[in-house]
Amino acid sequence: MNSLSDYPSLTVAQVAKSQGVCTKTARKWCLMKEDPLPSYKVGNVRRVRREALVSWIQKREGVTGG
Repeated sequence: MNSLSDYPSLTVAQVAKSQGVCTKTARKWCLMKEDPLPSYKVGNVRRVRREALVSWIQKREGVTGG
């Protein structure tokens, strides 16, 4: 099985699995009005670039002091 690092972008389900949350939560992250997780759609599938996910997490860690 391929690791997530083999893909340049991830589906919302892959993001959810990698972060230990449900898909609905990961989708909400993408659709938040303030500081959303950067994403884009290909057809009906929302995708997140790996680099955007890492950057978004690092930014939020700085905001929360984690």
